[in-house]
Amino acid sequence: MLASKETVDGQVSLNPLVYVCSMSEYNLPEFESCLLRRPEYVVLVVSDYEKIKDAADRFTRVIEARLPGIQVIRPDLLSQQSFDGRDLQSIQAWLEQTLSPQLASLPVDYPQVCNLTGGTKVMALALMAASIPWNWLEYKADGAQKLQKLENKQGKLTPLAAEELAPAAPLNVAKLYSDQVRENKENKVIASPNSQDQAQKLWDGLEQQNTALKTIFGNATSGLEMLWMYGLKAPDYNQKMLTLNSQEFIGETAFSKEQLQWLDAWAALKPTSLEAANNQLTLAGNKNRRDDLRRWLSGDWLEQLAYNWLAEEIPTQSLAMNVSIRPESSDNSSSGERESDLLVHYQGRTSLVEIKTDLPPNENFASAIRQLASLSDRFGRTNKVLLVGPQLTQKHQNRLEDLVLRCNAEGILLAFNKADLLYAVLKGRQPAITNTRNQD
Repeated sequence: MLASKETVDGQVSLNPLVYVCSMSEYNLPEFESCLLRRPEYVVLVVSDYEKIKDAADRFTRVIEARLPGIQVIRPDLLSQQSFDGRDLQSIQAWLEQTLSPQLASLPVDYPQVCNLTGGTKVMALALMAASIPWNWLEYKADGAQKLQKLENKQGKLTPLAAEELAPAAPLNVAKLYSDQVRENKENKVIASPNSQDQAQKLWDGLEQQNTALKTIFGNATSGLEMLWMYGLKAPDYNQKMLTLNSQEFIGETAFSKEQLQWLDAWAALKPTSLEAANNQLTLAGNKNRRDDLRRWLSGDWLEQLAYNWLAEEIPTQSLAMNVSIRPESSDNSSSGERESDLLVHYQGRTSLVEIKTDLPPNENFASAIRQLASLSDRFGRTNKVLLVGPQLTQKHQNRLEDLVLRCNAEGILLAFNKADLLYAVLKGRQPAITNTRNQD
């Protein structure tokens, strides 16, 4: 076994190893294998398809950034000879005439190891049977976060060991599948010491249909929804900051004690964004849509809460919020930029979590399903989860089973609470529908 060694400055050194990997459109297993092995040289076997070549380019960029000093060798870029990955004879010719000479030019005292996970089946067979003196072979099976070490002697495969693979960071997972990836800046309200407690209280209050809270959130004619959802085009609300009396805001002569408790608690998270008095309220208007408290009350609170629910069971280095991708190096892609509310990569499974507190006017549940389904495999092979908040759940209480079936038909798991979310992400299966009340 090749063990990594710590250097004086705390960096992990590269190992004296030549590591050969076959590329496909899905190269996460090879990336995690390289993180385990930390080879000085990684040699990529790349067939003659643009999508495979593009994937190999991304793999090269990500592994070079993650393991500084590693030398990535691309024989396909150094030779005019190519192969399509499906014809045995062309593969064998490429291995003999291109790959073998390349390997012979590398340090002769370094072990040469072949990872057979990627590429086509016939590529793996050709690599095993090639007249290359592999010191050993490796393979990662689907559904197992282990790298299997194999010995091939006279055509007989013998298992030697299996080592646990550490998960790649979610941002690196995304970079393996898209040229442009960024993690958007965190809402500053989330950094407030009390925001997590307030997020949980919001969930509890909405789930229990607290009257004061429901009145503040309102509807098309009152409350926050009147201003920020239904009133987006209203000239009266098109200001940076709005000051309304309680009659204008919720149709009442004064705020109740409980309503003021909610408003004051939110104001404490960002005092410059909200100020409440007995019968008057000042808050962000529609010229100020990026205001942190406004965005938090409009849905970021549930993203924060879901992140922390997951962090109870999953290491935070396996979680990322608001990761945006733009496919195929396009500044104006026809498919456009896509964002994952939460991106999780843990125990060999990558999960996309889309979060909906409620639906804006003229949008229905089907559009939310389509939005998540449209991500396809732009973050790799993913487990897609849709977490809906209490307000949205209550509006569809009589058709939850139908919504689950519709989501499952699109390859999406539907979650209604904390337990559902953890089950869907950790197990990769649809949680059973239970009583959604009183769940945290």
